[in-house]
Amino acid sequence: MPNPWGPAFPGVTNLQSAMAQLKKYSDDIKDPNKTLLAWGFDVVAMGKMPDRQLLDQASSTRPIIVWDASGHDMYVNSAFIKFYGITPDKVKNVKGVGVDKDGQLNGQFLEIPAVTYILGIAGKDVLNPSEIPTDYLYMSDLMQQGGITTSGDLAFGTLNIDMEIKIAKAFSQSSAGALRIVPVVYSDPFIQKYGDKAIAEAQALQQQDNDRLIFQGVKFYSDGGYLPETMRMEHPGYTDGSLGSSNYKSAQDFAAAMKPWWDAGYHIHIHSNGDIGNQNSINALQLMIDAKPRFDHRYTINHFGIPSTAMVMKIKALGAVVSANISYISERAKLEYPALGMDRVSYATRLGTLVRNGIVTSIHSDAPVSAPVPLKEAWTAVTRKDVYNDGKVWAPAEAVTASDAMKMITINAAYTLGVEDKVGSIEAGKFADFAVLDADPQTVPAIKIKDVGVYATVLGGKVIPVSETKKPRSLE
Repeated sequence: MPNPWGPAFPGVTNLQSAMAQLKKYSDDIKDPNKTLLAWGFDVVAMGKMPDRQLLDQASSTRPIIVWDASGHDMYVNSAFIKFYGITPDKVKNVKGVGVDKDGQLNGQFLEIPAVTYILGIAGKDVLNPSEIPTDYLYMSDLMQQGGITTSGDLAFGTLNIDMEIKIAKAFSQSSAGALRIVPVVYSDPFIQKYGDKAIAEAQALQQQDNDRLIFQGVKFYSDGGYLPETMRMEHPGYTDGSLGSSNYKSAQDFAAAMKPWWDAGYHIHIHSNGDIGNQNSINALQLMIDAKPRFDHRYTINHFGIPSTAMVMKIKALGAVVSANISYISERAKLEYPALGMDRVSYATRLGTLVRNGIVTSIHSDAPVSAPVPLKEAWTAVTRKDVYNDGKVWAPAEAVTASDAMKMITINAAYTLGVEDKVGSIEAGKFADFAVLDADPQTVPAIKIKDVGVYATVLGGKVIPVSETKKPRSLE
């Protein structure tokens, strides 16, 4: 994990080392009842999905949560289940909760509904309000050092709606912050908290807008994750015969869930990875357009992991846009191809096909899933190289030009978030936001794009040298 204020946090290379590190974290906490939250477990790299018995090796008495690197899954130990009084009956209606052959909880809480349940019961114990400003500053400084001036928060409200509103507002007014944030509300927590008034409450958030906080859009999840190989795949599925998971049985069910927000005129963002997930996302859009046509709806397919040519053509016909996760090539290809097969892992995030079809396309890091470094994303889009596999090129026909790659991290990204009238290009009438680089990524050799240095960012005319964000500060 990168660290804006010093050397990167070291990782571990095998399961045994991961459990040893987790035990050390637990042993270092003085309060024996304090819940430990650890982020970044990589199921594919480690070769095993944790269960409560495995995590009991780190501690049989302290409640432990391990959060998967994809953000989609959580794993807990026996002490956690006991401490929070979780029983099979209490979670029988929570999708994604794992049980063993005896019907007992196995400690696996897979996908967003199950993760949301864990956060609901333990969030107050692991999300210390005094630590959250530092967490915001960590991500803000990391993004500033990557040359980012505006970022989307694509799942606002996941942890705690009231807390997130309070912190986001404070952050947007702090002189230490170096970003504009575009929060996209996650539909499920708003529906759970407000019921039939969810849309009205989400719309009311726009009253909190200022120059650095712009509420815009709503988020839905079509399927599982690319990293942990839980996204729903069409037959024959993964190479081991498994298929993964989808959050909706059909495009009709998905469209029904989104329709109230569509009818309210919302810009809808869809987490969509597997070929079935993508197909459901696209067909659901067709159903909503058939029921209520909208112009410039900007329906956005996020990630777009395993697409087909036909999907791309239909996205064009329906007027949707794509925000692709390019780390599926630069960081994941070597890890994922044994389960997906060489062809599917190679044409993940088919940027070349999208551009040739005239679809507005942006790319993203999905931070903290991958580090927020736009120039590395652009480098990958141009070279299709894998940083962890001796520079292997994956599906070179899907490469794009440096000019197209730079649009994907500037004006196209702004368009995807619905703020292209404010940021994304240097024009009269927009905020004076831009990055100061030590070379032009469009003229250096393609292989050097990721090495172009960021000297500073400029936010509304205020110059922020990278040197100023190299140490933590108070968010005042």
